[in-house]
Amino acid sequence: MPKTNYKQRQNELRDLLENWATEIGSATRFVQRKSKMSASCFCQTLILGSLEEGNKSLNDFAQISQELGVEISPSGLNQRFNESAVELLKQMLGKSIALNLKIIHEAPFLSQFSDVQLVDSSYMGLPEGLKELYPGIGRSTTAGLKLFLNYSYRFGQIKALEVASGRTMDQSHRIHIEHAGENSLTMFDLGFFNQTLFQQFEDKNAYFIVRYQNQTALYEAGLDRIDLVTHLKKSKSNEVDLCVRIGSKAKTPVRLIALRLPQEVAAQRRRQAKEKARADGRRPTPPAHRLALLDWAIFVTNVPPDLLSVEQVTLIYRLRWQIELIFKVWKSSARLKEIGLFRMERILGQLYARLTALVLFHFLIAPTLALHKEISLTKAFSLLKRQVLRLIDALAGDENQLVTALKRIDRDLLRLGRMEKRKKKPSTYQLLLEAGL
Repeated sequence: MPKTNYKQRQNELRDLLENWATEIGSATRFVQRKSKMSASCFCQTLILGSLEEGNKSLNDFAQISQELGVEISPSGLNQRFNESAVELLKQMLGKSIALNLKIIHEAPFLSQFSDVQLVDSSYMGLPEGLKELYPGIGRSTTAGLKLFLNYSYRFGQIKALEVASGRTMDQSHRIHIEHAGENSLTMFDLGFFNQTLFQQFEDKNAYFIVRYQNQTALYEAGLDRIDLVTHLKKSKSNEVDLCVRIGSKAKTPVRLIALRLPQEVAAQRRRQAKEKARADGRRPTPPAHRLALLDWAIFVTNVPPDLLSVEQVTLIYRLRWQIELIFKVWKSSARLKEIGLFRMERILGQLYARLTALVLFHFLIAPTLALHKEISLTKAFSLLKRQVLRLIDALAGDENQLVTALKRIDRDLLRLGRMEKRKKKPSTYQLLLEAGL
């Protein structure tokens, strides 16, 4: 088993929280005169403080600052939240993501792909005062933002994290294609389904898997339109693997994968579709062809059969649930969705600090997670919160002190952070191992 380079990790961490913070603080004019509250101390106070507790008060942050050797009153700290502070913390978020990508950890799992990336977005409501900067969904008086996340499941790293207006459509975003590399596999949900991008994955020699959008036209090689419902009804097999062209304009060659679902699962899906149609105020019953397709789990992919079989495609797509778990940890355990009614500069400053803290969380657990996929993110976050004060002390100490703190984090993760083994209902990771992936 490869050894973790703790010296390199501590150098990278210091570089971010000390050197980069100082350089960005100067460039953004956060520091305009000599002050004990340097850009480095300010960033460490806000970022590490947010890692310990997401919804900290100014008094709590003042105590963190004191632990770092700088005494400041809550009102004095509040005054430091201005446009320069917001820009400083915004750029620190970008640097933390770059740091997260700098060290690639050993990850033997799913090694037939250069990377396995999961993409999704999550909506957060904001105080009404931010509606012009971040207009939300619904009434014009609401404010909200969307977090777009690209997560490397294989290496346990944040590939990209972008903050956008709450009204930004998933389909118009490019976070999935922009970070697709040669021989990588990217999985995303229907919100990101965009037939015009499929050829771009091909051009990059990159792979994707997405659920089929049931209104999208399909064609045979000779460009005759395919009636998918009729084709599936005629099939005597529980697995269908078709080479088709997708989209009335793009007509990109893809594999269409369909796996017949158990009758009770299909019946439940139809009930849910009818209930949703009634709740949305549409026709009481969805069209018959749409209900018929609910008998099947249907995917579109360009992964060739020699890399993934039909069963393996449907199984590996279940990994996409991991990105839902990340957002759940962020919003619940880290309390990211709790935003106080403060002035705009403080709201945005603390938001960027909290997001940077979460990126650092993933940076700190990535070496262990890359090798041990059954680490619980909820347990890991709880464990790391309890290590923050030790990290703060270590940053103020020598190199050996921080290396020791990093080793302690990894040791605690392996000892206390594992998920419970499930014999009756094995995890997706266990099933993938059994399938030889």
